[in-house]
Amino acid sequence: MITEKQQRLIEKCKKSGYGWKAFAESVENQGWCSHKQEEKLVEMWQKIDHAQAVKAGNIKPDYNYCYDSCISDSEAYISGDYY
Repeated sequence: MITEKQQRLIEKCKKSGYGWKAFAESVENQGWCSHKQEEKLVEMWQKIDHAQAVKAGNIKPDYNYCYDSCISDSEAYISGDYY
């Protein structure tokens, strides 16, 4: 049996399309949702929600931010700062 919470997650993923939709539909067609499937639906929903917030300009893209002093190994080697 699919709970109300799981059904909301399924609907959100189905609206997003692509592989998200395919996975959500397969869970829905199965008629029940395992604990692992629910975890995956939550993870997918979080990624969808984050992407929509970035697209709307509400938050910055989730890059691995680094400080101004952060340089790559090749940049360090070229500038002589490589230890």
